[in-house]
Amino acid sequence: MSMSTNWPEIEQFEMPLPAELRAPIVRLWERTFETSYAPFELVLAGSENDANRNVVFVVRQEAAVVASCQLTIARNGVLLGGVGEVAVDDAHRKQGLATRLCRQARDWFWGQRGEVVFLGTVNPAAARIYRRLGWNRLPGTTVMAATRVGAWPESFLVDHFRSGSGEVSLRPLDAAARLPIIPLVLVAHPWQVLDVNLGLSSIRFTRQDRCMSLYPLYQRLAELPGGQVMAAWTPDGRLVGLASACPRSPGVVRLDGFSHPQFLDSWDVLIRSLLRRCLQQGATVCAVVSSEDEEKRARFAALGFVVDDATEEITIAEDRLSAQRLAYRGE
Repeated sequence: MSMSTNWPEIEQFEMPLPAELRAPIVRLWERTFETSYAPFELVLAGSENDANRNVVFVVRQEAAVVASCQLTIARNGVLLGGVGEVAVDDAHRKQGLATRLCRQARDWFWGQRGEVVFLGTVNPAAARIYRRLGWNRLPGTTVMAATRVGAWPESFLVDHFRSGSGEVSLRPLDAAARLPIIPLVLVAHPWQVLDVNLGLSSIRFTRQDRCMSLYPLYQRLAELPGGQVMAAWTPDGRLVGLASACPRSPGVVRLDGFSHPQFLDSWDVLIRSLLRRCLQQGATVCAVVSSEDEEKRARFAALGFVVDDATEEITIAEDRLSAQRLAYRGE
């Protein structure tokens, strides 16, 4: 097919996505990423619009979507962005479509006065494209970030949490956490294991490959029967801690969580909140803590957890870590 100088036209759509576009774009994503996007269909229909703006940039050829890039923007707090679903149909590769789509998404985000935009890739060729567009990789991760002022991502993370102030408040996980969860996890936490229920560890110990898939990971746990996730927020909209309750067997729930080192007291508040909920439901509560994480074990002990006789082993990525099982016996 001959291409005019105007081809390809990049179209921009904000959620809710037009109904006739949803099936073609999902087909492209599922073909490219080899995973089901059924859980994302509600987002395409606008279910998260109160918490986030979701914008899709697409190239179409007749009725088919041949390339796409999605940009998610937090509506509240710090203006964070996340790029995902950068997909190009096999027949249209090597035409610079991914570069054009990501550049347009980036420029549109800067036009909205966005502060920082994240993306994740394990593909070296894709990473080169993103670097040319201003993204830089965070150490210990395959996550990249670009800041509007041109600062290095590490500097942004330091300033982001330094700015947070005021009394922390708790609420169950909701879509407002989709983007703020990224900087929270990407901090170089001193604890080896952040949350055993999610298989999350600190970037000091294990490379973090998740970016936009972090929130869905927590969302799936929260949707389990008996699953719960609680989030700690500063008054200015910074997410500074997360804790989870994961059903392990009938009547048994395992707690874990982490918080930013500057907001460590919020860890106690988060765990107490979930512990109270689990006990009210008549559950037996336990925890599993890496043998390396003496401070976390001491904090659990202060809440009434004691070392159980059972030995445990944690598997994170492909690493097997020795751990201790703790049982709640009451304060």
